[in-house]
Amino acid sequence: MADQKRVHPMMVDVESPPSTIAAKSPISEKAAASVSPTRTVAPEKRLRRRRFRRCCCRCFCCAACALVLLAAALGISYLALDPMLPAYSVDGFQVTSFDMSGNGTVRAAFDVTVTASNPNKGLGICYGRGSRLRVLYSGQALCEGAFPAFCQGHRNTSVLTVALATGEAVELGSAKAEELRRQEEEKMVPLEFEGEVPVRVTVVGVVKLWKVVSWVRCSLVVDSLNARQKIHMKKSSCKFSVHL
Repeated sequence: MADQKRVHPMMVDVESPPSTIAAKSPISEKAAASVSPTRTVAPEKRLRRRRFRRCCCRCFCCAACALVLLAAALGISYLALDPMLPAYSVDGFQVTSFDMSGNGTVRAAFDVTVTASNPNKGLGICYGRGSRLRVLYSGQALCEGAFPAFCQGHRNTSVLTVALATGEAVELGSAKAEELRRQEEEKMVPLEFEGEVPVRVTVVGVVKLWKVVSWVRCSLVVDSLNARQKIHMKKSSCKFSVHL
C-alpha cells in the first residue's frame, strides 16, 4: 500500500482578532465625538441679516439728525425770542371789612391791586381758570379769591384789583389776636399774599405752549386793618416761580 499522507492539524487562535482589524481607541472615540459637523449659513439668511443691520443704522442716523435739527431750531428760537420771566407786585391794599371778636374770631375782606408785567417781545401769557389767591396772617389764611382769566400780550403791563373775602370765620386764637392788636397800634402789621395761577405761554399770540403753574409770594407790611381809613403799604416784596 502506498504510504498515506499525514495531515497535520493547524492550531488556530480563535480568541485573538485578525491582525488586519485595528482596535478602537477610547481617545479616538472622544475626539470624534467632540468634532461637530460644520453648519453653513444659507445665503438668504446672510442677506436678511445685512439688510436688517443697514436698516437699523439708517434709522439711528435719521433719529440723530432729527434730534440735532430740533435742538438747532430750539436754540435759534430761544435766541430770537429772548424769553424773560414776568414780574408781579402788590401795589395797593384796601380793607373793605375787618371784624375781630374778643376770642380771636376774624371775618375779613380785602381788595388787592396786583401789577403783572410781561417784558417779552414775542411771547404772550394767558392766565387760566382755577387760580387761587390768599392773604395770610402768621401763616393762617384770612381771606381767599381768584385771579381773573385773561390773555396778556407781549411787552404789556396789566394792573388788576382782585377782591378777596372770608368764606367762613377764621379762628386766630386769643394769643394771635392780641399780637395783631399790638401790631396795629405800632402801625406795622405783617401780612403775606400768595397766588397760584395756571398759565400758558403763547408764541406771537398764535402757538400755545404747555400749561404751567405760576407761584407768587409777597411779603407785605401795612399800617392798619381798619376799613374806615386808607391803608398805607410800608413794604411789598414778591417772589415768582414756575412749576411744571
